[in-house]
Amino acid sequence: YTPLTGAYVRDSERVRLQLERLREARAAAQKAGVKFSCVHAASSPSILTHPEAHLDAVRPGTVLYGLPSHPGQAPEGFEPVMQIKARVVHVHDGDGAPMGGYRAAAESEGAGRVATVPLGYGGARHLLRQEGGQVLIRGMRAPILGSARMAHVLVDVSALPGVRVGDEVVFVGRQGDEQITAEEAAARAGIPVVNCESLCLLAASVPRH
Repeated sequence: YTPLTGAYVRDSERVRLQLERLREARAAAQKAGVKFSCVHAASSPSILTHPEAHLDAVRPGTVLYGLPSHPGQAPEGFEPVMQIKARVVHVHDGDGAPMGGYRAAAESEGAGRVATVPLGYGGARHLLRQEGGQVLIRGMRAPILGSARMAHVLVDVSALPGVRVGDEVVFVGRQGDEQITAEEAAARAGIPVVNCESLCLLAASVPRH
């Protein structure tokens, strides 16, 4: 097998050369008496764009999640299937008072109402370095206050009337007419937008459904 690196940068000539070398290597090995039950080369981007690379089998990854494999790719007929969600566990008036955390004073400035959401960088590692993070609550975007804690984030819900304990919070996914994509969440965390990285950042402790 071989990884078709050219497919991730849309370099068809590199893909052609890799496939040619793979076929040459297979032929040489077979001539030497080596038998192969399966020869494969195509992962998600080349499955969609290079049918000549399908060979005996393919290796779908991000395409199974309905996500593009590189920036600018929009696979027709695909929709993201993974969402990351939690629920509000506490709501309190901020009034600009310091909140618990290493940089509490700066983080609480201007927050009139604050919701606590029990997902932090211990469960979703991309939250550790996320800058300007947002979540969806009641179909609207709300900013994460400062840096994530290990087991929770604080969200400014001053502009969202009626937020209460139990409300659904979306970190990645759709709620109403709003959507936060895996690409957006990864970009805010400084992660290159090749979605397999962003999909691997959930700890085993986070329940899957």
